[in-house]
Amino acid sequence: MACANIKTLSSCRLRQQNCELLNSNAESDDWLAYVDYVDEIIVDGFFNTIMCSLKFMLENTDAKTTTEPLYEAVLELEVCVLHRRIYHWAT
Repeated sequence: MACANIKTLSSCRLRQQNCELLNSNAESDDWLAYVDYVDEIIVDGFFNTIMCSLKFMLENTDAKTTTEPLYEAVLELEVCVLHRRIYHWAT
């Protein structure tokens, strides 16, 4: 996979470093299969993380299964009392 197809320069450098460390040719079928394999692991990890988070939110916000709220909002009101003096002028 050529670096021209990669969106960020840092990921391009990382792939090049890994290719050099593994003594592989960046255009070989083995390297491309390895890159696809690692990409699939990363995508699966993201997907599983997102699904776990959504499942947690769903389970903890369902009123049928949960008695305690996941989030609690507290509204505190302060009453400001203005003390003003009213002067009556004798006419």
